[in-house]
Amino acid sequence: MTTLPEKLQNIGLEEPLIAEYTAQTQAAVEDQVIPAYEQMIALFEGMLTSADSNAGIWRIPEGEAIYRAALRSSTTTDLSADEIHNIGLAEVARIELAMDEILQANGLLDGTVAERVKQLMSAPGQQFPNTDEGRAELLLYLNELNDELMSRAGDFFITLPPQPLEILAGVVDTWIAEQQ
Repeated sequence: MTTLPEKLQNIGLEEPLIAEYTAQTQAAVEDQVIPAYEQMIALFEGMLTSADSNAGIWRIPEGEAIYRAALRSSTTTDLSADEIHNIGLAEVARIELAMDEILQANGLLDGTVAERVKQLMSAPGQQFPNTDEGRAELLLYLNELNDELMSRAGDFFITLPPQPLEILAGVVDTWIAEQQ
């Protein structure tokens, strides 16, 4: 919504149409999109009371066979589900060890890796100031990070989104306010 009027202007629409389309879109967002998201959030919050972490296709009849078939049709691996799971566990352990070394090198010695990452994230040197300059710095950082990631994305993904990611100041301002 925040960029719609400008985009409509950029394609050459006259002001009365821009105002009309913007009002229609705003009404649709308020009357349909936001209520639908609120319903979805309520649905998932309601599911939390009966959900557990013991989920998986293996829970249904023939679940292991279905998973094996899905693995074969979706990948090029001959590894079993257990082998893949063990690789994942080993990777988590490797990454956590690397994170632990980085955290220790930064003087964060006490607590779990997760607790120390939270400590690091709350350190003043790891945050952008809640000022116009800080917001501009954050916006620049996020756009540079996105540019760097997208320049390497083709090395990891066959299909890339055709539209660029837009990181806008209004969204960044909202995010900063939510973090406080």
